[in-house]
Amino acid sequence: MIARPKPRPRFSMRWLLDTNIFIAAMKGADAVRPRLEQTPLSAIVLSPVVLGELEVGVAKSA
Repeated sequence: MIARPKPRPRFSMRWLLDTNIFIAAMKGADAVRPRLEQTPLSAIVLSPVVLGELEVGVAKSA
């Protein structure tokens, strides 16, 4: 009997963005925006801390 190799699990890469990267992307930074545009939206993640920082920033600028 021939042993078959175990199937390899499929992993999907995810990108956890910090506040600085998110803001750089919004401003259209050449080093950031093209990379994010090539990344599937389902692979981009924001932490609750980043969301809170963005909310505070928006509230202060309004």
